[in-house]
Amino acid sequence: MELSIENFGLIVQGSVKVDGLTVIAGQNDSGKSTVGKIFFSLVKAISRYKDDLEEDKNIKLKYIIQRNYLSLRRQVNLSEYDKLKELFHPDYFLKDVLLNHNSINERRSYIDSTSEIELKNDVKKFIHRKLDSIEKILIEPTDKKSVINKAIVKVLYSEFKGELYPLGRDVIGDSIISIKDGASKVLDIKFDVNGVTCINFYDDLGLGYQDATFVDSPTIIQYHDLIEISNTVWDEDSSVFSVPLHIKDLSNKLKRSVFNIDLFSKLDSLNNLSDIYKGQLQYNKDKADFILDRGTHKVSSSNVATGIKSLGILDLLIESGLCGQDNLLILDEPEVHLHPKWQITYAKTICDLVQQGANIIVTTHSPYMLEALNGYSRINELDSNFYTTVIRDNGVEFIDVSNNIEPVINDLAAPIFELHEELMSGF
Repeated sequence: MELSIENFGLIVQGSVKVDGLTVIAGQNDSGKSTVGKIFFSLVKAISRYKDDLEEDKNIKLKYIIQRNYLSLRRQVNLSEYDKLKELFHPDYFLKDVLLNHNSINERRSYIDSTSEIELKNDVKKFIHRKLDSIEKILIEPTDKKSVINKAIVKVLYSEFKGELYPLGRDVIGDSIISIKDGASKVLDIKFDVNGVTCINFYDDLGLGYQDATFVDSPTIIQYHDLIEISNTVWDEDSSVFSVPLHIKDLSNKLKRSVFNIDLFSKLDSLNNLSDIYKGQLQYNKDKADFILDRGTHKVSSSNVATGIKSLGILDLLIESGLCGQDNLLILDEPEVHLHPKWQITYAKTICDLVQQGANIIVTTHSPYMLEALNGYSRINELDSNFYTTVIRDNGVEFIDVSNNIEPVINDLAAPIFELHEELMSGF
């Protein structure tokens, strides 16, 4: 799978392959996270389309059932006819029609045969027409493409808050996101300063992933309760306490891990991260908190070191079966808060997961993390792609450095040598 980007945010142009391990190295504010957020957005939008189809249909049904009820009560005094009122009351009708496929015919039969009330022929015809319109919505073929397009727009807005078009620099033409799988086109998206203008979806199989998980700050462990009461752009009311979809998504997955820990066994070849941080990070439903269980004592998330939270999040995702072949895992600068020794352990775990079939994107600005990922991927002969970001006058470009990663490692490590020279010059 290959993602090509033109004029997106800070990025002028770049192409990134995702297959096995993909690593993007570079300094801060160089568009590294953008690639991961784009992939997360598209996988979530496409994988959720079935849920959105149902939601779209339910909204239409709710609207027409409510309008029909209001029209009916203008023609019949429903307070005098309990059965008629019950059958056509919006709340009951909507639930019934979603659960009972024969509910429309049952109402037709009641209208034609009831002796409870005397309905004029024109009222009966009116009710039958309304029932026909509801049935039409139920059986109409779903417009998959339009629902996926709408989902893509929604999730891109959630992750980028509408700032898709480059800010602060002149751009000629549209911004473009394209995805190819080998020789085949999968998706093209174009947008301008006003938002998305065109989406071409070429293949029903999408990106080939059932789900995506985006991991950035480990503080999600500590602030999960605030995330719980926050909405995303997917929710009906996202105006207050709004968070990006990837944060809510990760929080929910980590909490659900309490149900999955015994369902997925860790592979023997993987590092046991819980042995590294000497404990087991778990979600405790009774306390509504993440707890570090160290056998002799338990520690609340507020008192757990941030580095342990980082290792604990990956540990929970592994135990919950969320690092398999059908899932895309995106780790945004995982080295933050980790001691160099733990960075290397973390990198080895990533490569072990990829060796077992996982697909992982890593962004980093740590020479330790980059060196370890490069070394372990070569030892394990993994499918891996390495890129670096280069900041130019007109924006950022992505450069493929898979064949020679050493200059990038040296560049990331250069500040410590420069500092050493500066300090030594004073003696």
